[in-house]
Amino acid sequence: MRLNRITSNKCSNEFVFRVHGWGGIGAKADSLLKYGVCFLDRGIRVPNGHVISSSPYFRRLERPEGIEAGKIVKLNDESKIMVEDILDSIDGALAHAIRSSFQGDHTGNGIYKSVIGPLSEGIESIETIMTNAFSEDGEEFRKKRGLPPDISILIMPAIVDSEFGCPLLSGCGSTTWGPGIGRLAIAPGFGTRATGQSASIGLFDFAGELPEKLVLRLTNPQLHMPDHLVEHSLFSGRDDQFVNRLIQSRAYKKAVQKTLPTFLSRLKDIESDIGPFYFEFALARPANEIAQFVLQVAPYNYEDSHIEFPPESTPNVLWTKEVAGRCKKTATSIVSAAEYNVPKPKMRESMLEINRSTKDYILVVTDIHSAMAGPHKWLSYACFSNAVAIVEVNPEHHRAPSEHFRGLLSDSKIPFLHVDWFNMDDPAFKLQMLESFKAHECEAEILADDCAPEGSKGALVFKRLPNLGKY
Repeated sequence: MRLNRITSNKCSNEFVFRVHGWGGIGAKADSLLKYGVCFLDRGIRVPNGHVISSSPYFRRLERPEGIEAGKIVKLNDESKIMVEDILDSIDGALAHAIRSSFQGDHTGNGIYKSVIGPLSEGIESIETIMTNAFSEDGEEFRKKRGLPPDISILIMPAIVDSEFGCPLLSGCGSTTWGPGIGRLAIAPGFGTRATGQSASIGLFDFAGELPEKLVLRLTNPQLHMPDHLVEHSLFSGRDDQFVNRLIQSRAYKKAVQKTLPTFLSRLKDIESDIGPFYFEFALARPANEIAQFVLQVAPYNYEDSHIEFPPESTPNVLWTKEVAGRCKKTATSIVSAAEYNVPKPKMRESMLEINRSTKDYILVVTDIHSAMAGPHKWLSYACFSNAVAIVEVNPEHHRAPSEHFRGLLSDSKIPFLHVDWFNMDDPAFKLQMLESFKAHECEAEILADDCAPEGSKGALVFKRLPNLGKY
């Protein structure tokens, strides 16, 4: 079967997106086409790509034709033939990144999946992406943002090093997170899926050297587990020996010490052209020399303003120093999602129901990382989309939220606050005593500023505490 239409969109003479179909191409592809020339002019590559547009290939899958949220999506025979025809026309690398390119998914919020693997598994990969897109989380995300269910797929060669079969380094970040400061999350291999090493980077006064602490963490093999380096069976079987070989290689050390600083300096110049932006990137040797690649870009508006906090002597205030987000919100209720002796499916069902029926509430959790990642995860966007803040009360154990989680909260304007210490007189201790998975009325003001002049800072100012019974 012949393709319905192929058009070529060129940016400079160095990268081309071939668009299959005549519908929209989605935010990821559109933003790369629009801003890619700014990166090319400064020596940062944009991979060639193919876009399967929203029409006609997936027309029958769009609402309201009947995909039930949470159900596995399968392409019909007609769509399979069309997609296979497109995949057969793509030459080049053994592995490809098959990514969603929907409206609103280019800002690093991680709401939709991407798959890295061989094109021979392209149909299954696209079905995985679509199943994720029409999940409860995908539906809720579009509903809250007022976005259409346009389905576009972006296919690009996986950026892999010729020796190691994965990038030397990759990650994501924002050029301006605070006054003169950007954020960077980076890891060996496929870093955007890894926890990575996060750091604040002063891009405006960047002098060509990375913070010593970041360099030490990136070059310490003990801090990088093999599962941070692999996303797909194509790269499975890696072990500690592989991790050590990658991190101790001359190419990796050069990428950390020379290529990465050069890349960051170029981002500073690009920001002068297009303003602050979110980016995803990879450093690898497709041939002999280390090359820099931008894989995703999303400009955003940055406001250099700060939140005013009450005096520290103010009663009934829960203070916190680790914060993600900058906002001032009001809550009318609070929900404790303590994980003590409650089956995970029951916890998810309870939170889904609470989130459907409750707005403007504070969600209290004990371990956000285990709740949203790993084998026992149960919490996702559809469980907290109507919350005004997420508070983690865990003095003993905490892992920083991933950059994608930060991006999702930033898009949703939901701040995250971590409490790492309290005494029995603090509101944090009392909040843990609340009956779980029930909305308790309260009056509270949430203040969060992750780039305050004195450092990250947050506070819950209770004007009326919830009924805590004997506490």
